[in-house]
Amino acid sequence: MTADLLQHQLQQAATALRELPSSLSPFASSLPVECIDKLESLESIAALLASVCGLVKGREVAWQVLCQLPLQQVPPSPLTGNLELVNYQGMEIPFSTARLLSFQSYLSVTWSVCDSITTALAPLVCNRSVCTDRGNPPQLLTHFIKSDKNTAYYGSFLLAKSYGFPVGISYVIRNHFIHDGALFYGQNFFESQNISDKFRISQTGWKVLEEGLKKHGLTETQTRVLLP
Repeated sequence: MTADLLQHQLQQAATALRELPSSLSPFASSLPVECIDKLESLESIAALLASVCGLVKGREVAWQVLCQLPLQQVPPSPLTGNLELVNYQGMEIPFSTARLLSFQSYLSVTWSVCDSITTALAPLVCNRSVCTDRGNPPQLLTHFIKSDKNTAYYGSFLLAKSYGFPVGISYVIRNHFIHDGALFYGQNFFESQNISDKFRISQTGWKVLEEGLKKHGLTETQTRVLLP
């Protein structure tokens, strides 16, 4: 989904939520006060969804920085020797360092978008115990993909079967880069530190992904797109 489309859908959802209480106003007098209070709280959900648009823009910028990174190579000099440097945020640093920082930035803001949307929509689709558990707030992978006890049957079924694999891959990569620095017992997620290899994944990287998916009980069949 493109950034523009996602922002448009978020704004549409926010608008619909803000209009819902007024559409029910003819029946307000017959509703308990507690129900009226809940309807009025939809405004806070709408505000949260609308605010995510700013994060979506940030994610788009982070993606562009990541894609352009191999093109920012600094011409070699006697001072740098064989060290491959790139221009990153106005600094000349090793490509491997800039690659790690760029991925961490992109993955962080991507999951900020995801977690914010999940938090906003949880009261509308999750059961009461999930929404009121402050110690374990609703999470996309845990509550929507891996378990069918938290949301409506069809919703959890379709999400798990259609998006379990890409969500799981993204989750494993996010944790590996943010918590482990893309290292597995000293071995890098990427093939090499060379710009020529760009973002090619190493055998170690593939092992991290395979074991991570296995740990969460997810398979490559849980996706809308099956590549040959």
